[in-house]
Amino acid sequence: MPTDNKTKLHLIVGALLIISFAILFVRQEFFSMSQEQLQPARIGQADIVVEIVVNDAAKARGLSNRLELPVNQGMYFPYTDRRARTFHMGNMLFPVDMVWLSQGSIVAISQNVQLFDAAGNVTRVLSPAPVDGVLELNAGFVQAHQVKVGDEFKILDK
Repeated sequence: MPTDNKTKLHLIVGALLIISFAILFVRQEFFSMSQEQLQPARIGQADIVVEIVVNDAAKARGLSNRLELPVNQGMYFPYTDRRARTFHMGNMLFPVDMVWLSQGSIVAISQNVQLFDAAGNVTRVLSPAPVDGVLELNAGFVQAHQVKVGDEFKILDK
């Protein structure tokens, strides 16, 4: 009998350790922007800070499962080629403005993209033109800062 109790205790302690590490990973990975990844940028006349997403896994995850996007911050998805892009709002917790970019210039804007469409499906957005970059901002940013098609987007030096 004492061996069974020790085995149960070891299993419980092991499970608690695994859960603790999982919570730490999720908290760090999904709910915060790493300061090392943040870069100053300008869109139109507005100065912002962007998280530049470069690897495929991070691009697929995007802002999913994040509780919020801080004020005047965005997530920038650069690509090496120009083509149509599809973004989805899967696991998103807040609406965004999507700014579609080609060679540093805004070619289209999708404002206030909601999490679900009218039928209750996860929203999918196709770029209105071929793009080599996408910038996601808090919904309402584009209107509040008068960002428009033709404005420039550029990453600034730190």
